[in-house]
Amino acid sequence: MHRCFVSARGAGHHFITVEHMVLEMLREAPVIRHLESCAIDVDGLRKKLEERVAGTSAAKSPMEDFDTQPTLDFQKVVERAILRVQKQKRNEVLLGDLLAAVLNQQDSLAATLLLEESARSKTTERLRKGDAAT
Repeated sequence: MHRCFVSARGAGHHFITVEHMVLEMLREAPVIRHLESCAIDVDGLRKKLEERVAGTSAAKSPMEDFDTQPTLDFQKVVERAILRVQKQKRNEVLLGDLLAAVLNQQDSLAATLLLEESARSKTTERLRKGDAAT
């Protein structure tokens, strides 16, 4: 999570989005392995998300002082992941929990791209479990 904020702030983005989160998750080997096992084109997904994030609202000037804030969708994903962990009577949110929560975020480009890829390979249910991404 911290890397998401650092990355967004470093790019001058006012808001941290679900797409920022997924991009940071794509740096983690367990997530990459899980997505690849679901026949997801990780490099293609990364490229599309990078293009989207590059278009995120940035500070008008490098000297402008601002606090990078999470979007409501970002907050919903985190809340959904926490609820998943609580339901399973666990104490720690893992990458798989976040990935599963992202997939339930209806207005997210990241979720749309992941679900489109998994539908093509008929691995949507496996992707939604997210267990192998922990």
